[in-house]
Amino acid sequence: MISNYLILEIPGEPVAKGRPRFCRNGHTFTPQKTVDHEIRVNDAARKAVKDKGWKMVPQGSPVALEMVFTMAMPKGWSEKKRAAMQGHACPKKPDTDNLIKCADGLNNSGIWHDDCQVTAIHAEKVWGDTGHTIITVVEL
Repeated sequence: MISNYLILEIPGEPVAKGRPRFCRNGHTFTPQKTVDHEIRVNDAARKAVKDKGWKMVPQGSPVALEMVFTMAMPKGWSEKKRAAMQGHACPKKPDTDNLIKCADGLNNSGIWHDDCQVTAIHAEKVWGDTGHTIITVVEL
């Protein structure tokens, strides 16, 4: 039974988590594009938590994520093709498994104590007029 859920809307083209980069001195860093996207995800989460009066999921309680990544259709597609492809599976890069990692941006947002509470994830990547991400957080 679903007891509590929160829907987050993140505007902009979905961004896959970039691989860590290494400096010559051995230090690692996360690519700036990834950092910027995680900040956008966190900002959207904090806003949703505040606006919707979300109560943080108690420590140890499981959480499920439903993630829909909408990729913008190429501008060169005809209106007929755009209409036919709206909402259909998008087999282009970035990989869906790398897009899922944007959930790291939900840490410290007030949704849960630790992302180890996420026990189930359903994700899909579809075509749409504009790029955006919808994440539904469900307390199980």
